[in-house]
Amino acid sequence: MKKIITSGLLLFAFLVAANAQTDKKAVKDQFQPSWNIGVLTGINWYLAENNTPFQTGNNFSLTKNASPLASFVLGYDFTPIIGFRGQLGWARYNWRNTKLQSLNFWGANLTGDLMVNLSNWIAGYNPKRTFDVQAFAGVGAGYRADGTAVFATDLLTPIVRLGVQGNFHVSKQFDINIDVATNAVRDKMNPVSGGLFFDDFTSLQFGLTYHFKETAKPAPIPVPEPVIQIKEVVRHDTLYVKVPAPKVTRTITKEFSKEIFYNLDKAKIKDFNQEGTIEETVAFLKANPDAKLTIDAYADKKTGNKKYNLKISTKRAKIVVDALTKAGIDASRLTVVAHGDIPQIYKENGKNRVTTLKSSYQVIEVE
Repeated sequence: MKKIITSGLLLFAFLVAANAQTDKKAVKDQFQPSWNIGVLTGINWYLAENNTPFQTGNNFSLTKNASPLASFVLGYDFTPIIGFRGQLGWARYNWRNTKLQSLNFWGANLTGDLMVNLSNWIAGYNPKRTFDVQAFAGVGAGYRADGTAVFATDLLTPIVRLGVQGNFHVSKQFDINIDVATNAVRDKMNPVSGGLFFDDFTSLQFGLTYHFKETAKPAPIPVPEPVIQIKEVVRHDTLYVKVPAPKVTRTITKEFSKEIFYNLDKAKIKDFNQEGTIEETVAFLKANPDAKLTIDAYADKKTGNKKYNLKISTKRAKIVVDALTKAGIDASRLTVVAHGDIPQIYKENGKNRVTTLKSSYQVIEVE
């Protein structure tokens, strides 16, 4: 048994050393699901017939009934509150049949526990907390050797357990644990059956837990969207002055101007006329790869307040940008301005629910 415990401790030390050399960094102050391993050791008191505290005429002794136990632990924390652990342990039991007679036997246990972090549940997750409390409940199975008592066919027993564990966080990876548990087993763990339908051993253990580091998953890089500039625009009349071209070349300005009208409180491109305007705009931009397009979006002043009108005009600008980029137009060729309800470019109120698409593109032609 000493060889088994020694081998387990060496394995624990090896896994801790190997994990400590990793360069992976978890996100600061953010919970990361992680594995943990640990060891627990302490004492237990076997409680059965003629051997229970708080009972008149029993043979229980706090010191004489104490026996050692130890276990190796492997656990996983799914959330700041919920976790799971499995334990493989060894224990020795001492049942005092009379004040002068004790029956000693040993056993091996395999259990699984659902862990609930009460501190994080009640007070919220805090990675800088130095102490927290976990409640746990679990089931398992145990093997009982004969020892000084003969058990015939009762060498195996189910185990049902409840308990609490306190954790002192001495560092980000290491905890010191205090574990108190009560473990119900079948009534025939000892040679006497009677009273309650089960026997019990209650344990007090101290331990050490190591938490493995986890790799923080990098946040996905969002696809950049076209920047919509919200600004006030001073409108100017544009005057084109025709300059005589030197020699046999001349500069020609190609003009493009289209409008997309919307229904009240709408910012979608659905009908035939709207789709046709988008198709014409895409065709122009593809035919003139150096041309740039200005998109101005408006809302009518008589419907909605100023804040809402700025919002709906922004949506109208964005839906046009999305339609053009989806058709293969580079967003860097688009200048977008959402005006809200200032200015009103048409006297007829309903026509101001509009997005204008304009381009002025100069080319040099050789005669």
